[in-house]
Amino acid sequence: MFFSVFIASTFYLSPFAKKAQRQWVERVEERLKLTSYMLGDMKAVKMLGLSDRMYSMIQKLRELELATSTKFRKLLLWQLFLCTSTRTEQIERKCSKGNMSLTDCSKFTPVLGHRRNLCGLCCRGALPA
Repeated sequence: MFFSVFIASTFYLSPFAKKAQRQWVERVEERLKLTSYMLGDMKAVKMLGLSDRMYSMIQKLRELELATSTKFRKLLLWQLFLCTSTRTEQIERKCSKGNMSLTDCSKFTPVLGHRRNLCGLCCRGALPA
């Protein structure tokens, strides 16, 4: 039941993540374009005394880029949470039947973030806590 809710939620969030990532990449490209222009004409920038002005412009673009990336990173975190939650639900279902081998438990260690059995039934307590 929860599996379908998590999958539907992930599909719902995907278009928003795509749009947020596109905005973030556009901000990165804008900053890189200004940086490469400045580095290309460094002699003129130095002669005109625009170093501080260019630095502040690039810094503002960097801050704007980070602010724009926040939305994408939050959406990505939610998607990862939902994906991991579905995986944990599958593991718990398999574990509750008591038919998980030691190899299966070791495969799920990165997903669960620990080396313990989930419900005391799987692995027969073979993995250390």
